[in-house]
Amino acid sequence: MAAEPASPPIPWNAIEAWATSAPVKPSGTDVAEKTAARTPPVPADPSAPAGDTTTAGTDAATTAARPGERKTTPQAWMDRYAQISAVMGSRLKATALNQYRQLFEIHYLMEQYDKALYHLTNMLKEPRKWPEEEAIGWLAGRLWETALLKGGNLNAETLKKFYDEWVVKERARLKLQASVLSSAALKIQEQHYEGHQAYFQTTQNIAELIRQKELEGESNPAALFEMSERFHRQHPDVPVVHLRFLYKLREWYPQFPAVRNGTVQQRISHALAGDRMRLYKEAAEEMELLLQKWPQAGYSTNGYGNYYAGRYWQYHGDALKATREKNALRDARDAWQKALAHALKVQQEFPQCPLNEADDGETSTIQSMIRQLNDEDRLGSRIGR
Repeated sequence: MAAEPASPPIPWNAIEAWATSAPVKPSGTDVAEKTAARTPPVPADPSAPAGDTTTAGTDAATTAARPGERKTTPQAWMDRYAQISAVMGSRLKATALNQYRQLFEIHYLMEQYDKALYHLTNMLKEPRKWPEEEAIGWLAGRLWETALLKGGNLNAETLKKFYDEWVVKERARLKLQASVLSSAALKIQEQHYEGHQAYFQTTQNIAELIRQKELEGESNPAALFEMSERFHRQHPDVPVVHLRFLYKLREWYPQFPAVRNGTVQQRISHALAGDRMRLYKEAAEEMELLLQKWPQAGYSTNGYGNYYAGRYWQYHGDALKATREKNALRDARDAWQKALAHALKVQQEFPQCPLNEADDGETSTIQSMIRQLNDEDRLGSRIGR
């Protein structure tokens, strides 16, 4: 493969000014100041669209349902947001100041897009420390997407530069993947790439669209679900924003079709368990809630609800064990026991579930899961084997 042509010098000051919409801080900024600034305060109104501070400190927990009335933010979302904030605050404190990718992920997740962009530009300054992110276009892709989510006055030329770089590197990555992925897996990645292209080309006002649809959702559940469909396809991938929309749908509009059929509830569970969140215990509990309160939902009648509840308990147990904290192994075993109970239920009560079919000629997904849970480093039993 021919070497890529050398890139022209990057105007760091211009990029930082564009990314943060503020003067670039001098390099000698006091570390204590940086550390204090890393912990995001919990906004007065966790349901407000990003950047909207007009009602903070007053009756910020409500938004207009129609002229003259206010709609109360669901308590279920307020509680969940407080929990997410606490978890992310802990992760932030445990992250070193030079771990820019991890810092980016946390600030991006919490809709602090100016700080997220600041960490991305720090990564760009030291590309040799982030060779994979640079090579596959991860950096360029995160730059244009985070800038769109931040909104405000964007430099179209700079935005397009990062988008074009992402397109070239993403195409190259997919070409390499073609030799190692199955045709089905490759098709999924290609569809995601094409969808992301369309997202950039048609929705550069995504920050305003999120605010607009959230306000419209005060009286129209279809507006909230329309955005859930976008978030579910990861255009954009903003799990905390998605959860906010989903909880509002569930609590405000229980008769909305996507709420009644369990779709909203299963998306809540999956969003909590996603790669960025990794709140497996909460995801398992929300999936169990689906099984209890939506017994006619597809996931409740085909075995997949029990499968995902079990998987999330398994992942929670694994995460607990890895902490090596006091009582962690005991709590992990409790989680694995719950996981095993769900797996056995799929095996025994849903024999027609595709998860019980041998996918390698010998072992089904459920059999493999049961064996994993019975491993010596987990439960060490022979239940269900």
